[in-house]
Amino acid sequence: MWPNSQQPMGDWYSFLEEFRTYEVKFSLAEKEDALLDMYSLWLKNHDESLRIKIIRLVEEIKQIEPALNFERLLKNLEKIKV
Repeated sequence: MWPNSQQPMGDWYSFLEEFRTYEVKFSLAEKEDALLDMYSLWLKNHDESLRIKIIRLVEEIKQIEPALNFERLLKNLEKIKV
């Protein structure tokens, strides 16, 4: 069946790695969408609890993708104190 008995395990590990990559990308996309929704709402009402949630979500996103820069967004959150 398989010329190399290791091939099925290699295929399985390859599949798991691809799935983890997909999971991370999907999770990141969901968090980015939620961030945009929350930020849009915060721009309308400047709710302090929402501001805190946004900051936490930014930290979660930065853990997934450290290269993303939210400096401008965070500065905007700091400008208006409720």
